Amino acid sequence: MDMKTLLKYIFIILFSSVLTLESCKEKDSCVIAHFTTISYGTSFGECVGYCIKTIAISDATTNFQKTAHNDKSTYPDFDCDDAFPGFETLKLEIDIAAFCAMEPVIGCPDCTDGGAEWVEISNSTHALRVTFEYNNAPEELSLFIENLRFYMQRMEASC
Repeated sequence: MDMKTLLKYIFIILFSSVLTLESCKEKDSCVIAHFTTISYGTSFGECVGYCIKTIAISDATTNFQKTAHNDKSTYPDFDCDDAFPGFETLKLEIDIAAFCAMEPVIGCPDCTDGGAEWVEISNSTHALRVTFEYNNAPEELSLFIENLRFYMQRMEASC
């Protein structure tokens, strides 16, 4: 075998390896299909009071938190847990393929203090988050986000 043929074979092997690695990376990013926690939050950069609110929902519990950027004496960190029996139903509402295909940041979240919202699905080894402009959920997530907003409001009212 001459040197030119050998180099062609090496190039083909290397090229195939790179393609295989890239396809594995894409598959790994959606290993999250088997998620155990759904988190959702809102934040406002220029704000007084509780500027950051989050909710984390898993099989048995929901955790609600709100924090302030400054003035922790007037607005101390707040944390509350409650039972959440509807987790399996909520999981069915998200289109995993569409979620995995989304960019991690959509639009210009919290530009000119318009606020930001985010949703994250995670398991013990992976997390995937999408952040977007407040009250401007991507079409693929709009119903899912409406439900998360409802659960957050419910938790804030009951805590």
